[in-house]
Amino acid sequence: METRVPSHPAPAAAAAPMQRVLAWSVHAFTASGAVLGLLAVQAIHAGRFREALVWLFAAYLIDAVDGSLARAARVKEVLPSIDGRMLDYVIDFLNIVFIPAYFLLASSLLPEPLRLPAAGAVLLVSCYHYANLEAMTDDFYFRGFPAMWSIVVFYLFFLNLPHWGNGLVVAGFCILHFVPVKFIYPTRTVRLRRLNLALVALWAGCNLFLLYAFPEPVYPVLALSSGVMVYMAGFSLLATVQASKTEGRTASLQP
Repeated sequence: METRVPSHPAPAAAAAPMQRVLAWSVHAFTASGAVLGLLAVQAIHAGRFREALVWLFAAYLIDAVDGSLARAARVKEVLPSIDGRMLDYVIDFLNIVFIPAYFLLASSLLPEPLRLPAAGAVLLVSCYHYANLEAMTDDFYFRGFPAMWSIVVFYLFFLNLPHWGNGLVVAGFCILHFVPVKFIYPTRTVRLRRLNLALVALWAGCNLFLLYAFPEPVYPVLALSSGVMVYMAGFSLLATVQASKTEGRTASLQP
């Protein structure tokens, strides 16, 4: 019987040692998000919810920049046997879906009877998002809500809405997973990219300050942070409307 040898990507023999060290360093940087997620779970279990948000936000910052670092280091070429995208997906699901769902389950953001159903719903709809091969458009927008639940719980924590308000927010974002709205991907969407990146940096600075100042309320900073999110939502809605009009014109020109 013929022995079949598993096929593997050819090793990047031509890569210089420093290139390989750099590529492995980028992968290690991405993987460090899993450690931050573990620290967030530990904090949630101990009831230290502000600390948990610190770890989740740090993990979000890593996720925001590791893709650009990977492309700069040409990790696909240098380490072709390591699937950086799969590594990123695993850590993303942990930090922006699973742990925020646990946050909803363990905190008092929702009334006791709704905590498990809400956390379960977050996990179920997010599984759909991660399995959806059409979750990203050709022009680098997310299609449907991109499962950014770490951001959702961040604002629920700081906005101090009533239980019913938090429940409506969670339900609304669960529904938005299935609505074909184009959501901006600030680090990849080409349109107004420099402005969007500057606003993301401002937003990150505001949120870090809010975490630092907690439990003191800093309403102007919270308003500025929320304003950036409103801008992103408006940008996404405008992109959706424009795409719909373009598709309508294209359809009308077809015989």
